[in-house]
Amino acid sequence: MRKKLHIRRETVWRVVKKYEKTGKISNRKGQGRKKTARTKKLVKNVLEKLRRNPRRSSRKLAVQAGVSQTTMMRILKEDLQTLPYKIQKRHELTPTHEGLRLQKCRLILKRIQEGTLPNIVFTDEK
Repeated sequence: MRKKLHIRRETVWRVVKKYEKTGKISNRKGQGRKKTARTKKLVKNVLEKLRRNPRRSSRKLAVQAGVSQTTMMRILKEDLQTLPYKIQKRHELTPTHEGLRLQKCRLILKRIQEGTLPNIVFTDEK
């Protein structure tokens, strides 16, 4: 059987011994590499900082905590279930601007209906 599956004899022996000892072949709980940076204390600390200032950037949080940006992103996404994003400031859309936009849209629709509008391609790219 071992030869058909191309498994080493030592592997089969180790699995059999584990089964005889524990009654299972799965690994025991607590084995493997332990968390060193993403501790419960750090996650709690980050959560408190976000409660005080939700606009704080993940980069600044990482620097303040003394961990890498990757670790901080994992804390934000996996541990705190947040969706980090970069806040982008834009100019305000005033009622005057809304009126002008509406006016231009109506003009475009009118030209489309009349057939006097040249071909236009709309995309979502900048």
